[in-house]
Amino acid sequence: MSNTNQFAQPSKVSVAVKLLYLTILLGVIRLILEPEWLDGQMPLSAVLAIQAISIAIVGLVVFMIGRGKHWARIVFLILFIPGLPFAIMPLIQSLSDHPLSGILGVLQTAGQIAAVAMLFHRESSEWFRAIKTRNDSPDDDASKPTGSADS
Repeated sequence: MSNTNQFAQPSKVSVAVKLLYLTILLGVIRLILEPEWLDGQMPLSAVLAIQAISIAIVGLVVFMIGRGKHWARIVFLILFIPGLPFAIMPLIQSLSDHPLSGILGVLQTAGQIAAVAMLFHRESSEWFRAIKTRNDSPDDDASKPTGSADS
């Protein structure tokens, strides 16, 4: 197997990353469809800032997953799994109060579950390990002087 093919992103990772971007978009649409989050105790600017920062952080994690960063898929898993049980009741409430948003929420959650499954599939895990091993190995760069101290 050539070096280029060895590090080519598996289709499962590619699809998972696209799914995760789609779930971010679905989340933004749901924010617009359910304006109740605007009726909180905090000023609108603070709520919007928190939402924007949250979306940016998740987007950055998904971007880093697409770049082959093993830590990013672990971070996503750590954020997703514990939050899943807490999403069930709001989803049920959303389905009754705002059916369209609720359906989008179910699709969002299903997409995230599918993406996590794809990211931790054997083929994906092997790719993340190969990328990590390649990045952790010392460079074979001929321009580096031998015997020099790297600090």
